[in-house]
Amino acid sequence: LIASLVMPFDADRAWRLLTDTEAWPRWGPSVRAVESPARFIAAGMRGRVRTLALVEALGAARCRVAFTVPTWAPLYLPVCRVALRRLRALGAQP
Repeated sequence: LIASLVMPFDADRAWRLLTDTEAWPRWGPSVRAVESPARFIAAGMRGRVRTLALVEALGAARCRVAFTVPTWAPLYLPVCRVALRRLRALGAQP
């Protein structure tokens, strides 16, 4: 199962938002807080995400962001779709 949405900004901006732990609660509807040693995630970094219960280039100014949801969690798809819409709105801001 995949939730995806074309973003009106480039892959670099999408990647910055996806790796910025301070932005996660703003676009992730199930993310309440993130505890991490650095603001931006990096290989090997460990942290903690408190919750409620891929980047594909499409030209110079757009990209697709997708979340893969395990088949055992199909009810999480609507949460991912809300997150994608919020991410798109956040990324479109100057």
